[in-house]
Amino acid sequence: DIVSKDPDVERYTTISGGGEGFSALYGSNGTSTVTAYLKKKRSMSTKEKAKVWEKLLETRPNEVISVKSVSDANFGANDEDVKTTEGYEVTLKGSDLDILREKSNAIVTEMQKMDSLTGIHSSLENAAPLLKVEVDPLKAAAEGLSPVVVGQSLNTILAGKSVMKMDLNGEKADVRVVYPKDSFDTLEKLKNIRFSTPSGGIVSLDSIATVKFTDSPASILREDKKYQVSISAHYTEKADKNTKKEVDKLVDSYLGEDIQISESIRTQNMREEFTDLFRSIAIAVFLVFVVMAGQFESIRFSFMVMTTVPFAMIGSFGLLWLFDATISMTSLLGFLMLVGTVVNNGILYVDTVNQYREEMPLEKAIVEAGATRLRPILMTTLTTVLSMVPMAMAIGENGKLMQGLALVDVGGLAASTLLALLLLPVYYRIMYGRKKTPNIHSNAIEM
Repeated sequence: DIVSKDPDVERYTTISGGGEGFSALYGSNGTSTVTAYLKKKRSMSTKEKAKVWEKLLETRPNEVISVKSVSDANFGANDEDVKTTEGYEVTLKGSDLDILREKSNAIVTEMQKMDSLTGIHSSLENAAPLLKVEVDPLKAAAEGLSPVVVGQSLNTILAGKSVMKMDLNGEKADVRVVYPKDSFDTLEKLKNIRFSTPSGGIVSLDSIATVKFTDSPASILREDKKYQVSISAHYTEKADKNTKKEVDKLVDSYLGEDIQISESIRTQNMREEFTDLFRSIAIAVFLVFVVMAGQFESIRFSFMVMTTVPFAMIGSFGLLWLFDATISMTSLLGFLMLVGTVVNNGILYVDTVNQYREEMPLEKAIVEAGATRLRPILMTTLTTVLSMVPMAMAIGENGKLMQGLALVDVGGLAASTLLALLLLPVYYRIMYGRKKTPNIHSNAIEM
């Protein structure tokens, strides 16, 4: 009702699912996902709308509800910056499930007292009661039954059985025989379910099994023979950059030999992706260096041109800081692209100096090369920078997703161009000292 009656919602879809048979009737595995598409002209941003909905839904009992804003997501953002992350998440592990549940519930209780957090959930929270049937092997064997047979029979009784297929308007449909819905709607009716024994007798379920309701966590995860629990929360408007440190300090106070912090699957994937990107950047730098060494036939020239890469880092990090942006997956992709573009101006300048040195002294060649290549270098840099300005300004519904890439490239290209034009001539002069290239005309006179 909250989504359907919201005037800012253009359309929405709902996907519901759950278990089958016994768990579908009495289990806690039901899930539902609502995807809402907001109108372009709306009263608030996507992230603000998500926060409003979460506040309206967080009071519902026995339900684990999470509202996320997809359009404002910043993939791979640094968790230290609360402004660009969806919320806090930590994964704990331990060998004793009861101790893990007890301490995780205590952590959740303490987190709920913090005004900077909302929507606090634990994966071991009691989502709904679960009906538990424990078959006594000895009692079942005395009746000629086994726990497996009892379980299969119970599933057939509760879920029904498909007996045939029927043709309905050209489509095949299963015909399932089931008991009426009110046949087993109470605990006493379930206990009185009767089974036929091999000897021809009848036995009730409660005479060979214990039937009771128990609390069931939403999910139980085990890794390396240890149970895991994930605790998540969303930041409120009162959160700041110290909020994460405060929550980390709270979690650390509950750690010990029986419970430790474990990397979540999301964190592991992020770490692997960042490692792969850093490796790709290193390979790109090496390949660019090798290509330039082959082109110039000189390692010195290659090192000289590669100095434009640190120049670019100054501009990239400076622009990220100016726009209060974090290092994300998209910004790292920007660094990867930057490696191959910032060296172009240096290659153009050094190659021109090398050509002029064949006809004039070193100092004059350095000056003339700068004057000749200044306009082409500035024009190519300016056109590239201007083409990325709209992306850097995060224009559009999903502009934040690619803003990091544009900021890195714009800042890197601008800084490397200006610093390269100023410092490359100095590097070139220092590298060759006072060596003078013989002048063609002076050689002709001496002959």
